[in-house]
Amino acid sequence: MAPAAPPQASRHFERVSISSIACKYTVVGLSAAVHSISIHMNIDLHCHSTASDGCMKPDELCRRAADLGVEILSITDHDTTAAYRVLDDLAPVKIIHGIEFSTQFRDRGIHVLGLNVDLENNALIRGIAAQQNLRMTRAEQIAEKLEQKGIENPLPQIHEKTGHANTGRLHFARQLVETGQVKNIKQAFKDFSG
Repeated sequence: MAPAAPPQASRHFERVSISSIACKYTVVGLSAAVHSISIHMNIDLHCHSTASDGCMKPDELCRRAADLGVEILSITDHDTTAAYRVLDDLAPVKIIHGIEFSTQFRDRGIHVLGLNVDLENNALIRGIAAQQNLRMTRAEQIAEKLEQKGIENPLPQIHEKTGHANTGRLHFARQLVETGQVKNIKQAFKDFSG
């Protein structure tokens, strides 16, 4: 497939190709001469904080990313933008607001990443509220299934640890490992939290 024609206006980016962590920009100057420069950037546009099923608080995640040389970061927690409420404007990396929405497509569960989202958008806020309700219902169903298999309802312990109700399958799997019900997360997913 041939590359797109360069833009006619000056100082536009002709192409951005991201391959792991390298970006290449071709800049079209005023004289229409094409100058290529390579810019290598560390970016992470898909990570999770403790606002969903990650292991680090949002500020810790930003510091860790900066320590690893990440320059641009998007925290794309499952069905929530709560991480951004606790981040200040002094984050050590450039932040792109994001979210990972859970949805269904052709009877299959899929995740859709939203990047550069407007955190004040009313449709987004309503969508997040609807997803939170669905997640809570699903968590209660998983807890009931576990109780039917003779395992004490882990929801109170999960909520005590996470401090939120944005509970997903990974939270249950971790709890099953911690309480010795299974050897590892993979076994938890296979045996219990389907």
